[in-house]
Amino acid sequence: MNWSKWWAAALAIVIAGPALAVPDGFETRGRLLDPAGAPIDGELPMRFSIYEGADGGEALWSEEADVTLIEGYYQHRLGAVQAIDRAIFDGGALWLGVAVDGDDEMRPRFRIGALPYAVRAGVASGLDGGDISPDSVAVGGAVVIDESGRWVGDPTGLQGPQGEPGAQGPQGEPGEQGPQGEPGEQGPQGEQGPAGDDAPLPDIDALADALLDRGDGFLGPIAVVLAEAHADALRGAPGPQGERGPQGEQGIQGETGPVGPEGARGPEGDQGDPGEQGPQGEQGIQGEVGPEGPVGPPGEQGDRGDPGPPGEQGIQGPPGEQGIQGPPGEQGLRGEPGPQGEQGVQGPPGLGVRVLDRNGVALGILISIDRHGVELLTAEGYVLALRWNGTIPPAQFFYSGADCSGVPYLNAANDSAPPLHGRRVFRNRIDNTLLVPVNPQPEGLANGSTALEPIIAPPSWDDGSEAGGCAVWSFGNRSGYRLQAIQPAAIGLNRYPVIAPLQFAQ
Repeated sequence: MNWSKWWAAALAIVIAGPALAVPDGFETRGRLLDPAGAPIDGELPMRFSIYEGADGGEALWSEEADVTLIEGYYQHRLGAVQAIDRAIFDGGALWLGVAVDGDDEMRPRFRIGALPYAVRAGVASGLDGGDISPDSVAVGGAVVIDESGRWVGDPTGLQGPQGEPGAQGPQGEPGEQGPQGEPGEQGPQGEQGPAGDDAPLPDIDALADALLDRGDGFLGPIAVVLAEAHADALRGAPGPQGERGPQGEQGIQGETGPVGPEGARGPEGDQGDPGEQGPQGEQGIQGEVGPEGPVGPPGEQGDRGDPGPPGEQGIQGPPGEQGIQGPPGEQGLRGEPGPQGEQGVQGPPGLGVRVLDRNGVALGILISIDRHGVELLTAEGYVLALRWNGTIPPAQFFYSGADCSGVPYLNAANDSAPPLHGRRVFRNRIDNTLLVPVNPQPEGLANGSTALEPIIAPPSWDDGSEAGGCAVWSFGNRSGYRLQAIQPAAIGLNRYPVIAPLQFAQ
Protein backbone atom coordinates (compact mmCIF):
# COMPACT_ATOMS: atom_id res chain seq x y z
CA MET A 1 0.00 0.00 0.00
CA ASN A 2 1.37 3.45 -0.90
CA TRP A 3 0.93 5.20 2.44
CA SER A 4 2.78 8.29 1.28
CA LYS A 5 -0.10 9.24 -1.02
CA TRP A 6 -2.54 9.34 1.89
CA TRP A 7 -0.63 11.20 4.54
CA ALA A 8 -3.30 13.64 5.68
CA ALA A 9 -2.33 14.85 9.13
CA ALA A 10 -0.50 17.72 10.72
CA LEU A 11 2.98 16.73 11.84
CA ALA A 12 4.11 18.46 15.03
CA ILE A 13 7.39 18.25 16.93
CA VAL A 14 7.46 19.30 20.57
CA ILE A 15 10.06 19.15 23.32
CA ALA A 16 9.67 16.23 25.74
CA GLY A 17 10.43 16.56 29.44
CA PRO A 18 10.19 19.42 31.97
CA ALA A 19 9.82 22.86 30.54
CA LEU A 20 13.03 24.14 32.15
CA ALA A 21 15.24 21.11 31.38
CA VAL A 22 17.37 20.55 28.27
CA PRO A 23 15.47 17.77 26.42
CA ASP A 24 16.94 14.37 25.52
CA GLY A 25 14.26 13.66 22.91
CA PHE A 26 11.39 15.21 20.93
CA GLU A 27 7.78 14.19 20.45
CA THR A 28 6.36 13.86 16.92
CA ARG A 29 2.63 13.57 16.35
CA GLY A 30 0.59 12.95 13.26
CA ARG A 31 -2.35 11.15 11.65
CA LEU A 32 -2.47 8.42 8.96
CA LEU A 33 -5.43 7.76 6.63
CA ASP A 34 -6.00 4.99 4.10
CA PRO A 35 -6.69 5.68 0.37
CA ALA A 36 -10.42 6.02 1.14
CA GLY A 37 -9.72 8.71 3.71
CA ALA A 38 -10.52 6.51 6.73
CA PRO A 39 -8.19 6.66 9.76
CA ILE A 40 -5.86 3.67 10.43
CA ASP A 41 -5.99 1.72 13.71
CA GLY A 42 -3.48 -0.79 15.07
CA GLU A 43 0.31 -1.05 15.23
CA LEU A 44 2.59 -0.39 12.26
CA PRO A 45 6.38 -0.25 11.85
CA MET A 46 7.56 3.30 11.04
CA ARG A 47 10.95 4.77 10.21
CA PHE A 48 11.90 8.35 11.16
CA SER A 49 14.94 10.14 9.66
CA ILE A 50 16.46 13.64 9.91
CA TYR A 51 18.05 15.29 6.81
CA GLU A 52 19.78 18.57 5.99
CA GLY A 53 17.62 19.11 2.89
CA ALA A 54 14.02 18.83 1.78
CA ASP A 55 15.02 16.23 -0.91
CA GLY A 56 17.80 13.66 -1.28
CA GLY A 57 20.95 13.44 0.80
CA GLU A 58 22.08 11.03 3.49
CA ALA A 59 20.16 10.85 6.77
CA LEU A 60 21.91 12.53 9.72
CA TRP A 61 19.95 10.29 12.08
CA SER A 62 17.36 7.49 11.74
CA GLU A 63 15.46 5.03 13.91
CA GLU A 64 12.66 2.45 13.45
CA ALA A 65 9.88 1.68 15.93
CA ASP A 66 6.49 -0.02 16.08
CA VAL A 67 3.97 2.78 16.55
CA THR A 68 0.37 2.43 17.77
CA LEU A 69 -2.35 4.32 15.83
CA ILE A 70 -5.76 5.20 17.31
CA GLU A 71 -8.29 6.76 14.91
CA GLY A 72 -5.30 7.42 12.71
CA TYR A 73 -3.48 9.49 15.38
CA TYR A 74 -0.05 8.48 16.57
CA GLN A 75 2.68 9.87 18.80
CA HIS A 76 6.33 8.81 18.95
CA ARG A 77 9.34 10.14 20.84
CA LEU A 78 12.27 10.72 18.49
CA GLY A 79 15.45 9.40 20.11
CA ALA A 80 13.68 6.73 22.19
CA VAL A 81 15.33 3.92 20.14
CA GLN A 82 18.43 5.62 18.72
CA ALA A 83 19.88 8.61 20.64
CA ILE A 84 20.05 11.88 18.67
CA ASP A 85 23.41 13.67 18.50
CA ARG A 86 22.66 17.24 19.66
CA ALA A 87 25.44 18.56 17.44
CA ILE A 88 23.16 18.28 14.39
CA PHE A 89 21.06 21.18 15.80
CA ASP A 90 23.62 23.82 14.81
CA GLY A 91 21.14 26.43 13.57
CA GLY A 92 20.78 25.13 9.99
CA ALA A 93 17.49 23.98 8.48
CA LEU A 94 16.58 20.31 9.17
CA TRP A 95 13.87 18.09 7.69
CA LEU A 96 12.07 15.01 9.03
CA GLY A 97 11.27 12.06 6.74
CA VAL A 98 8.67 9.40 7.67
CA ALA A 99 8.18 5.94 6.10
CA VAL A 100 5.39 3.47 7.06
CA ASP A 101 5.42 -0.35 6.98
CA GLY A 102 8.52 -0.61 4.72
CA ASP A 103 7.01 1.75 2.13
CA ASP A 104 8.91 4.58 0.45
CA GLU A 105 9.44 7.72 2.50
CA MET A 106 6.55 10.21 2.31
CA ARG A 107 6.87 13.39 0.25
CA PRO A 108 7.35 16.17 0.98
CA ARG A 109 9.55 15.92 4.04
CA PHE A 110 8.51 17.98 7.05
CA ARG A 111 10.58 20.94 8.11
CA ILE A 112 11.63 20.80 11.77
CA GLY A 113 10.58 23.93 13.63
CA ALA A 114 12.47 25.93 16.26
CA LEU A 115 11.54 23.87 19.35
CA PRO A 116 14.28 21.18 19.08
CA TYR A 117 16.91 23.90 18.89
CA ALA A 118 16.26 24.48 22.62
CA VAL A 119 18.99 21.87 23.19
CA ARG A 120 21.45 24.59 22.11
CA ALA A 121 20.05 27.03 24.71
CA GLY A 122 20.02 24.98 27.92
CA VAL A 123 22.00 27.60 29.81
CA ALA A 124 19.24 30.16 29.13
CA SER A 125 16.38 28.06 30.54
CA GLY A 126 15.88 30.41 33.43
CA LEU A 127 15.55 33.61 31.42
CA ASP A 128 11.95 33.26 30.24
CA GLY A 129 9.69 33.90 33.20
CA GLY A 130 12.16 32.32 35.69
CA ASP A 131 15.18 33.35 37.77
CA ILE A 132 18.78 34.07 36.85
CA SER A 133 21.61 33.37 39.30
CA PRO A 134 24.81 35.15 38.17
CA ASP A 135 27.75 35.75 40.54
CA SER A 136 27.73 39.40 39.47
CA VAL A 137 26.52 41.67 36.67
CA ALA A 138 28.91 43.70 34.51
CA VAL A 139 28.24 46.19 31.69
CA GLY A 140 31.09 47.06 29.31
CA GLY A 141 33.57 45.22 31.57
CA ALA A 142 32.62 47.29 34.67
CA VAL A 143 30.79 45.52 37.55
CA VAL A 144 27.48 47.25 38.39
CA ILE A 145 26.01 44.62 40.78
CA ASP A 146 28.43 42.76 43.09
CA GLU A 147 28.20 39.21 44.46
CA SER A 148 26.07 40.43 47.42
CA GLY A 149 23.42 41.94 45.13
CA ARG A 150 24.40 45.57 45.90
CA TRP A 151 24.45 48.24 43.19
CA VAL A 152 28.08 49.42 42.83
CA GLY A 153 27.77 51.21 39.49
CA ASP A 154 27.47 54.93 38.74
CA PRO A 155 24.61 56.35 40.92
CA THR A 156 23.91 59.16 38.43
CA GLY A 157 20.20 59.29 37.54
CA LEU A 158 19.13 56.81 40.26
CA GLN A 159 17.73 59.47 42.64
CA GLY A 160 16.75 63.10 42.18
CA PRO A 161 17.19 65.89 44.82
CA GLN A 162 15.11 65.84 48.01
CA GLY A 163 11.77 67.59 47.61
CA GLU A 164 10.28 69.86 50.31
CA PRO A 165 8.45 68.02 53.14
CA GLY A 166 4.69 67.68 52.88
CA ALA A 167 2.18 69.09 55.38
CA GLN A 168 1.79 67.51 58.85
CA GLY A 169 -0.67 64.59 58.77
CA PRO A 170 -3.62 64.35 61.25
CA GLN A 171 -3.04 63.31 64.90
CA GLY A 172 -3.14 59.51 65.31
CA GLU A 173 -5.34 57.68 67.85
CA PRO A 174 -3.86 57.55 71.43
CA GLY A 175 -1.96 54.36 72.24
CA GLU A 176 -2.92 51.82 74.93
CA GLN A 177 -2.30 52.51 78.68
CA GLY A 178 1.33 51.73 79.60
CA PRO A 179 2.26 49.32 82.46
CA GLN A 180 2.04 50.41 86.15
CA GLY A 181 5.16 52.33 87.24
CA GLU A 182 7.29 51.46 90.30
CA PRO A 183 5.96 52.92 93.62
CA GLY A 184 7.56 56.22 94.68
CA GLU A 185 9.60 56.77 97.86
CA GLN A 186 7.85 57.02 101.26
CA GLY A 187 6.79 60.58 102.04
CA PRO A 188 7.69 62.25 105.46
CA GLN A 189 5.63 61.53 108.57
CA GLY A 190 2.81 63.98 109.18
CA GLU A 191 2.29 65.82 112.56
CA GLN A 192 0.43 64.22 115.44
CA GLY A 193 -3.30 64.77 115.26
CA PRO A 194 -5.34 66.19 118.21
CA ALA A 195 -6.27 63.85 121.06
CA GLY A 196 -9.62 62.17 121.02
CA ASP A 197 -12.36 62.46 123.70
CA ASP A 198 -11.56 61.08 127.21
CA ALA A 199 -12.62 57.46 127.66
CA PRO A 200 -14.63 56.50 130.89
CA LEU A 201 -12.41 55.34 133.78
CA PRO A 202 -12.74 51.66 134.80
CA ASP A 203 -13.46 50.65 138.45
CA ILE A 204 -9.80 50.33 139.37
CA ASP A 205 -10.43 50.06 143.15
CA ALA A 206 -12.68 47.06 142.79
CA LEU A 207 -10.17 45.39 140.54
CA ALA A 208 -7.32 46.11 142.97
CA ASP A 209 -9.28 44.70 145.95
CA ALA A 210 -9.94 41.50 144.04
CA LEU A 211 -6.27 41.05 143.28
CA LEU A 212 -5.18 41.72 146.90
CA ASP A 213 -7.62 39.08 148.16
CA ARG A 214 -5.79 36.39 146.11
CA GLY A 215 -2.64 36.46 148.27
CA ASP A 216 -0.70 34.30 145.75
CA GLY A 217 2.00 36.80 144.77
CA PHE A 218 0.31 37.49 141.45
CA LEU A 219 -0.33 41.15 142.25
CA GLY A 220 2.88 42.63 140.89
CA PRO A 221 2.67 41.30 137.29
CA ILE A 222 -1.04 41.97 137.04
CA ALA A 223 -0.57 45.51 138.20
CA VAL A 224 2.01 46.12 135.49
CA VAL A 225 -0.33 44.71 132.88
CA LEU A 226 -3.19 46.83 134.09
CA ALA A 227 -1.04 49.92 134.11
CA GLU A 228 0.06 49.33 130.55
CA ALA A 229 -3.41 48.38 129.34
CA HIS A 230 -5.12 51.38 130.94
CA ALA A 231 -2.38 53.96 130.61
CA ASP A 232 -4.56 56.16 128.43
CA ALA A 233 -7.45 55.85 130.82
CA LEU A 234 -5.34 56.70 133.84
CA ARG A 235 -3.61 59.55 132.03
CA GLY A 236 -5.06 62.99 132.43
CA ALA A 237 -5.89 65.45 129.71
CA PRO A 238 -2.83 66.28 127.59
CA GLY A 239 -0.98 69.46 128.36
CA PRO A 240 0.01 72.02 125.79
CA GLN A 241 2.61 71.04 123.22
CA GLY A 242 6.09 71.77 124.46
CA GLU A 243 8.84 73.13 122.34
CA ARG A 244 10.68 70.57 120.27
CA GLY A 245 13.90 69.42 121.89
CA PRO A 246 17.12 69.10 120.05
CA GLN A 247 17.50 66.15 117.69
CA GLY A 248 19.17 63.22 119.41
CA GLU A 249 21.94 61.25 117.82
CA GLN A 250 20.97 58.39 115.58
CA GLY A 251 20.80 55.21 117.58
CA ILE A 252 22.36 51.97 116.47
CA GLN A 253 20.10 50.08 114.13
CA GLY A 254 18.71 47.10 115.98
CA GLU A 255 18.25 43.76 114.41
CA THR A 256 15.03 43.27 112.64
CA GLY A 257 12.65 41.19 114.66
CA PRO A 258 10.62 38.42 113.19
CA VAL A 259 7.50 39.48 111.41
CA GLY A 260 4.45 38.71 113.45
CA PRO A 261 1.20 37.48 111.98
CA GLU A 262 -0.92 40.14 110.44
CA GLY A 263 -3.77 41.14 112.69
CA ALA A 264 -7.30 41.78 111.63
CA ARG A 265 -7.81 45.19 110.11
CA GLY A 266 -9.71 47.48 112.41
CA PRO A 267 -12.18 50.08 111.32
CA GLU A 268 -10.60 53.11 109.79
CA GLY A 269 -10.80 56.22 111.94
CA ASP A 270 -11.52 59.71 110.76
CA GLN A 271 -8.63 61.42 109.11
CA GLY A 272 -7.05 64.00 111.38
CA ASP A 273 -5.91 67.37 110.16
CA PRO A 274 -2.33 67.20 108.97
CA GLY A 275 0.25 68.66 111.33
CA GLU A 276 3.03 70.93 110.34
CA GLN A 277 5.97 69.36 108.60
CA GLY A 278 8.79 68.58 111.04
CA PRO A 279 12.41 68.95 110.11
CA GLN A 280 13.84 66.11 108.07
CA GLY A 281 15.83 63.70 110.22
CA GLU A 282 19.07 62.16 109.14
CA GLN A 283 18.84 59.16 106.90
CA GLY A 284 18.84 56.01 108.97
CA ILE A 285 20.65 52.84 108.04
CA GLN A 286 18.79 50.96 105.37
CA GLY A 287 16.92 48.09 106.90
CA GLU A 288 16.24 44.83 105.26
CA VAL A 289 13.43 44.81 102.77
CA GLY A 290 10.24 43.65 104.37
CA PRO A 291 7.58 41.58 102.62
CA GLU A 292 5.75 43.36 99.86
CA GLY A 293 2.48 44.76 100.95
CA PRO A 294 -0.67 44.89 98.86
CA VAL A 295 -0.66 47.33 95.99
CA GLY A 296 -2.39 50.55 96.87
CA PRO A 297 -4.71 52.43 94.56
CA PRO A 298 -2.86 54.43 91.89
CA GLY A 299 -2.25 58.08 92.74
CA GLU A 300 -3.15 60.95 90.51
CA GLN A 301 -0.97 61.56 87.51
CA GLY A 302 1.89 63.90 88.38
CA ASP A 303 3.13 66.69 86.18
CA ARG A 304 5.21 65.53 83.26
CA GLY A 305 8.92 66.00 83.91
CA ASP A 306 11.32 67.48 81.42
CA PRO A 307 12.51 64.88 78.91
CA GLY A 308 15.92 63.43 79.65
CA PRO A 309 18.72 63.46 77.12
CA PRO A 310 18.28 60.91 74.34
CA GLY A 311 20.09 57.60 74.86
CA GLU A 312 22.36 56.00 72.35
CA GLN A 313 20.74 54.39 69.32
CA GLY A 314 19.84 50.80 70.12
CA ILE A 315 20.30 47.85 67.80
CA GLN A 316 17.68 47.83 65.06
CA GLY A 317 14.97 45.35 66.01
CA PRO A 318 13.20 43.15 63.50
CA PRO A 319 10.50 45.00 61.54
CA GLY A 320 6.98 44.65 62.89
CA GLU A 321 4.01 43.56 60.88
CA GLN A 322 2.61 46.05 58.37
CA GLY A 323 0.09 48.33 60.05
CA ILE A 324 -3.19 49.42 58.54
CA GLN A 325 -2.66 52.12 55.91
CA GLY A 326 -3.51 55.51 57.37
CA PRO A 327 -5.29 58.19 55.39
CA PRO A 328 -2.95 60.00 52.98
CA GLY A 329 -1.66 63.40 54.02
CA GLU A 330 -2.12 66.48 51.94
CA GLN A 331 -0.05 66.74 48.80
CA GLY A 332 3.29 68.39 49.51
CA LEU A 333 4.77 71.05 47.27
CA ARG A 334 6.36 69.67 44.13
CA GLY A 335 10.15 69.58 44.34
CA GLU A 336 12.48 70.82 41.69
CA PRO A 337 12.78 68.30 38.82
CA GLY A 338 15.94 66.17 38.88
CA PRO A 339 18.41 66.08 36.00
CA GLN A 340 17.39 64.12 32.92
CA GLY A 341 18.52 60.46 33.17
CA GLU A 342 20.15 58.57 30.36
CA GLN A 343 17.91 57.04 27.69
CA GLY A 344 16.88 53.48 28.66
CA VAL A 345 17.07 50.47 26.41
CA GLN A 346 14.18 50.20 23.97
CA GLY A 347 11.63 47.74 25.37
CA PRO A 348 9.85 45.11 23.31
CA PRO A 349 6.70 46.24 21.47
CA GLY A 350 3.39 45.64 23.16
CA LEU A 351 1.04 42.93 21.92
CA GLY A 352 -2.44 43.48 20.54
CA VAL A 353 -4.99 40.77 19.71
CA ARG A 354 -3.16 37.62 18.59
CA VAL A 355 -4.47 35.33 15.84
CA LEU A 356 -4.04 31.58 16.58
CA ASP A 357 -4.68 28.41 14.58
CA ARG A 358 -6.86 25.56 15.83
CA ASN A 359 -3.98 24.13 17.91
CA GLY A 360 -3.25 27.47 19.62
CA VAL A 361 -0.12 28.21 17.54
CA ALA A 362 0.39 31.98 17.21
CA LEU A 363 0.15 33.27 13.61
CA GLY A 364 0.52 37.03 14.17
CA ILE A 365 -1.10 40.24 15.45
CA LEU A 366 -4.59 41.18 14.16
CA ILE A 367 -4.70 44.22 11.83
CA SER A 368 -8.29 44.05 10.57
CA ILE A 369 -11.21 41.62 10.29
CA ASP A 370 -14.25 41.26 8.00
CA ARG A 371 -16.67 38.58 6.83
CA HIS A 372 -14.10 36.97 4.54
CA GLY A 373 -11.30 36.61 7.11
CA VAL A 374 -8.55 38.58 8.80
CA GLU A 375 -5.47 40.63 7.93
CA LEU A 376 -2.51 40.11 10.27
CA LEU A 377 1.15 41.02 10.87
CA THR A 378 3.42 37.99 11.40
CA ALA A 379 6.32 37.75 13.83
CA GLU A 380 8.72 38.17 10.86
CA GLY A 381 7.07 41.48 9.83
CA TYR A 382 5.03 40.25 6.84
CA VAL A 383 1.43 41.33 6.13
CA LEU A 384 -1.01 38.78 4.75
CA ALA A 385 -4.75 38.23 4.36
CA LEU A 386 -6.06 34.94 5.74
CA ARG A 387 -9.51 33.50 5.04
CA TRP A 388 -11.50 31.74 7.73
CA ASN A 389 -10.60 28.33 6.21
CA GLY A 390 -6.88 29.00 6.78
CA THR A 391 -5.91 29.88 3.16
CA ILE A 392 -4.55 33.05 1.58
CA PRO A 393 -6.83 34.39 -1.20
CA PRO A 394 -5.25 33.91 -4.67
CA ALA A 395 -4.16 36.96 -6.69
CA GLN A 396 -4.09 37.74 -10.41
CA PHE A 397 -0.65 37.11 -11.98
CA PHE A 398 1.05 37.45 -15.37
CA TYR A 399 3.85 35.03 -16.30
CA SER A 400 6.82 35.41 -18.63
CA GLY A 401 6.36 31.88 -20.03
CA ALA A 402 3.60 29.72 -21.46
CA ASP A 403 1.32 27.60 -19.23
CA CYS A 404 1.76 30.03 -16.30
CA SER A 405 5.50 29.41 -16.00
CA GLY A 406 8.56 31.64 -15.78
CA VAL A 407 8.73 34.92 -13.81
CA PRO A 408 5.44 35.82 -12.00
CA TYR A 409 4.16 39.41 -11.92
CA LEU A 410 1.30 40.75 -9.77
CA ASN A 411 -1.18 42.55 -12.07
CA ALA A 412 -1.20 46.28 -11.20
CA ALA A 413 -4.69 46.70 -12.76
CA ASN A 414 -3.61 50.12 -14.15
CA ASP A 415 -0.77 51.73 -16.07
CA SER A 416 0.85 53.69 -13.19
CA ALA A 417 1.89 50.78 -10.85
CA PRO A 418 2.05 52.83 -7.63
CA PRO A 419 4.40 51.66 -4.83
CA LEU A 420 3.32 48.45 -3.04
CA HIS A 421 4.02 47.27 0.55
CA GLY A 422 7.32 45.41 0.16
CA ARG A 423 6.46 42.64 2.68
CA ARG A 424 2.98 41.77 1.44
CA VAL A 425 2.35 38.02 0.93
CA PHE A 426 0.42 36.62 -2.08
CA ARG A 427 -0.54 33.05 -3.08
CA ASN A 428 -0.04 31.38 -6.46
CA ARG A 429 -3.15 29.29 -7.14
CA ILE A 430 -1.39 27.12 -9.75
CA ASP A 431 1.15 25.47 -7.41
CA ASN A 432 -0.05 26.91 -4.04
CA THR A 433 3.30 28.64 -3.41
CA LEU A 434 3.65 31.90 -1.46
CA LEU A 435 5.11 35.01 -3.20
CA VAL A 436 6.46 38.41 -2.05
CA PRO A 437 7.76 41.47 -4.00
CA VAL A 438 11.38 41.36 -5.24
CA ASN A 439 13.94 43.79 -3.72
CA PRO A 440 11.77 46.15 -1.66
CA GLN A 441 13.18 49.64 -1.03
CA PRO A 442 14.72 50.59 2.36
CA GLU A 443 11.55 52.44 3.30
CA GLY A 444 9.62 49.16 2.90
CA LEU A 445 7.91 49.80 -0.47
CA ALA A 446 8.17 47.83 -3.72
CA ASN A 447 8.10 49.77 -7.00
CA GLY A 448 6.16 48.41 -9.97
CA SER A 449 7.10 48.35 -13.64
CA THR A 450 5.05 50.51 -15.98
CA ALA A 451 6.04 48.14 -18.81
CA LEU A 452 6.95 44.54 -18.06
CA GLU A 453 10.26 43.09 -19.18
CA PRO A 454 10.29 41.49 -22.65
CA ILE A 455 7.99 38.51 -22.48
CA ILE A 456 8.73 35.05 -23.94
CA ALA A 457 5.97 34.28 -26.45
CA PRO A 458 3.36 33.07 -25.92
CA PRO A 459 2.88 34.72 -22.48
CA SER A 460 0.13 33.50 -20.13
CA TRP A 461 -1.90 34.79 -17.19
CA ASP A 462 -4.04 33.56 -14.28
CA ASP A 463 -7.31 35.33 -13.52
CA GLY A 464 -6.85 34.80 -9.75
CA SER A 465 -10.01 32.75 -9.12
CA GLU A 466 -9.96 29.32 -7.49
CA ALA A 467 -11.66 27.80 -10.55
CA GLY A 468 -9.63 29.73 -13.15
CA GLY A 469 -6.72 28.49 -15.21
CA CYS A 470 -3.92 29.63 -17.50
CA ALA A 471 -4.79 31.61 -20.62
CA VAL A 472 -2.82 33.15 -23.48
CA TRP A 473 -2.04 36.81 -22.82
CA SER A 474 -2.86 38.96 -25.82
CA PHE A 475 -3.06 42.39 -24.19
CA GLY A 476 0.52 43.59 -24.87
CA ASN A 477 2.78 44.96 -22.16
CA ARG A 478 1.19 45.53 -18.75
CA SER A 479 2.10 47.23 -15.45
CA GLY A 480 2.87 44.98 -12.49
CA TYR A 481 5.19 43.98 -9.67
CA ARG A 482 7.81 41.28 -10.04
CA LEU A 483 7.50 38.55 -7.37
CA GLN A 484 9.63 35.76 -5.90
CA ALA A 485 8.73 32.58 -3.99
CA ILE A 486 9.20 32.38 -0.20
CA GLN A 487 8.82 29.55 2.33
CA PRO A 488 6.07 29.73 5.03
CA ALA A 489 8.66 29.60 7.84
CA ALA A 490 10.43 32.68 6.43
CA ILE A 491 7.28 34.80 6.80
CA GLY A 492 6.53 33.50 10.34
CA LEU A 493 4.12 30.59 9.64
CA ASN A 494 5.01 27.11 10.91
CA ARG A 495 2.97 25.58 8.09
CA TYR A 496 0.65 26.41 5.21
CA PRO A 497 -2.29 26.08 4.79
CA VAL A 498 -3.04 27.15 8.37
CA ILE A 499 -5.08 24.71 10.48
CA ALA A 500 -8.60 26.16 10.73
CA PRO A 501 -10.65 27.41 12.48
CA LEU A 502 -8.87 30.60 13.52
CA GLN A 503 -8.85 31.73 17.15
CA PHE A 504 -8.07 34.99 18.96
CA ALA A 505 -6.30 35.77 22.24
CA GLN A 506 -4.86 38.78 24.05
